[in-house]
Amino acid sequence: MGFKDEERQEVLEVRGASGEPPTLSEMLKGKSKKEIYSIVSKLLGYEEVPPEIDHFISDPAYLGEVLDGGRAVYEYWKAALRSIYPNPFESPYLEVVATGAIGIGKTTLAKVGSSYDISKMLLLANPHRNYGLISTQKIEYAIVNATMSLARSVIYDELIEWWRISPFFSSHMRKNKSPDTLFPKRINIVSGSRPSHFIGKAIFGAILDEMNFQDKVENQAYENYTNILRRLKSRF
Repeated sequence: MGFKDEERQEVLEVRGASGEPPTLSEMLKGKSKKEIYSIVSKLLGYEEVPPEIDHFISDPAYLGEVLDGGRAVYEYWKAALRSIYPNPFESPYLEVVATGAIGIGKTTLAKVGSSYDISKMLLLANPHRNYGLISTQKIEYAIVNATMSLARSVIYDELIEWWRISPFFSSHMRKNKSPDTLFPKRINIVSGSRPSHFIGKAIFGAILDEMNFQDKVENQAYENYTNILRRLKSRF
């Protein structure tokens, strides 16, 4: 996992005098949440501890500047995000469906969630190794809508604006040396409206926007959904 010497020593010390790997409960017994997060981050291959979702929303270093310190996200959706992301390392949900009237914050929910997922992928020291992918392959988050132009303009372009304001995301974009990806480590976002737009791609997450309007061709919504889900499950 590429631990530094001091990090490796810390993990070895946790194992105890016998040298036997501890159980999870033994490893975490008596530790504070901060210490637990630090240990788990190292074991999972993160370069630094990912933020909790509330911190991600409110801290100016992440999306706080964009979201007015979190006040731009309705409390209902904040509660939903806490359920979706109970900690920085796992989620009990593979899929989240947001429905309701225009203007209640569904798109904001989607953009916050996608940004959070992408931020954690960026914090992995070697995401390709974590997921068993070839190092040259792009790791992509998909934005799907009824047409290519909608996929680009409704969420894709808005996310880019968010990330230019965010110090975390803008600093990663500036550090990127690859001309064909948005972020370092071959991490990218891709937009489309048909399954053919995602052939061969390693999709680790997606926003399928305006599903009830994805009817430009027969079975468009269904085909987009099943194709994206199949790619996500097969690679991640």
